[in-house]
Amino acid sequence: MTKTGTEELNALLDRGAKLYGAGRTTAAASVYRKAAILAPDDPTVRYRLATALWHGEHRAEEALAELKALAESYPGNGSIHLAIAQIANSLGQQEEAAEAAEQALADDSGLTTAWIELVNASKAGAREALGDRL
Repeated sequence: MTKTGTEELNALLDRGAKLYGAGRTTAAASVYRKAAILAPDDPTVRYRLATALWHGEHRAEEALAELKALAESYPGNGSIHLAIAQIANSLGQQEEAAEAAEQALADDSGLTTAWIELVNASKAGAREALGDRL
């Protein structure tokens, strides 16, 4: 990528982050789509676009598919697995959510939000065992 292209990408990522942070997730998704044209394989662009699609456009299935592909390309990234767990839980896919939350914790034990997703994905009887683990 040229210096101008890199500068444009960084400006788009910055604008998208500001919009997302301000709760304007649909607008952020639009900005991240533009960034994806410049850098379709960039993991940051892919991750941010997926989360904006989920939060801003309520396109959970599409976001989940993108995050799963991203997780395969970048194993060991707990943040990606945490996002998968969150979306899977929102779709009622508890088994997948639990697996992703477990992987997020294995990747990064500091991702305490993954415990919430794991509890949300677990059946009532299994929650006591999670409390013991925690």
